[in-house]
Amino acid sequence: FEYRALDYGPSGSYLGSWARYNRLGTAYPVHHSHTLQELVPVADWAKKDHPEYAAMRGGTRRIERQHVCTGNDEVVRLVADAAKSLFRRRPDRTMFAIAPPDGDGLCLCERCERFDVPGYRVPAQDRKSHPVLTDRILHFYNEVAARIEPEFPDRILSGYLYMDYQYPPRR
Repeated sequence: FEYRALDYGPSGSYLGSWARYNRLGTAYPVHHSHTLQELVPVADWAKKDHPEYAAMRGGTRRIERQHVCTGNDEVVRLVADAAKSLFRRRPDRTMFAIAPPDGDGLCLCERCERFDVPGYRVPAQDRKSHPVLTDRILHFYNEVAARIEPEFPDRILSGYLYMDYQYPPRR
């Protein structure tokens, strides 16, 4: 791995002899966080007649929850444009974070669900039977990457894989 860390591990797990012994660290500056809701603030966009940028749950766009519709091509464009803008302003930055916010709020509209694998369900624990959303979130990450790659082929996007999208992709 080019980057290995235990951000919330025991004392000395991020730096120090224990970290060195376990080969933790990185060869370049790492920037990751839940930023998608900041890159596409759905409440602001809803005021501009774009409620479709908000995640849909139960047939309703959930503007107050801050989750974003990752299957929307305009959302992909906005995120890619934000990454390119940062890389132009800050040529020293090698990474841009595009992870969705925490919580159970990913979009369940038809546009997003088309990337899910039918019948692929979370196998265990308290979320058993929820759909696995890994293919969908990876599709979003890859779409953003494809839009920035021509201008910034040496840059990295960071995203998280956990909750309902921690299981292996099928596509």
